[in-house]
Amino acid sequence: LRGPDFLDCARFPEAVFRLLSVRGGKTAQIAGTLTLKGIAKPLVCQSEQQGRIIRGQCVIDRRDFGIAYQSALNPISPNVRIVFALSAD
Repeated sequence: LRGPDFLDCARFPEAVFRLLSVRGGKTAQIAGTLTLKGIAKPLVCQSEQQGRIIRGQCVIDRRDFGIAYQSALNPISPNVRIVFALSAD
């Protein structure tokens, strides 16, 4: 996944999510901008607060971020699920 066909970590060593808003309470929508491979796209994730930890997930289309790898022998879905946990310290 680190190679140029996927995340190309040599050229793009960071994936960045910039938080723009949180709507809701214990169950919330987190909106922001995700940047992968130098491409920034808006993203909304569903989350749930458990004490000081917020857990959530969302699905992106990897092709939107320039990850267009295709193989007839090893097909992969264009949809990628991102799962996260944030801690409020």
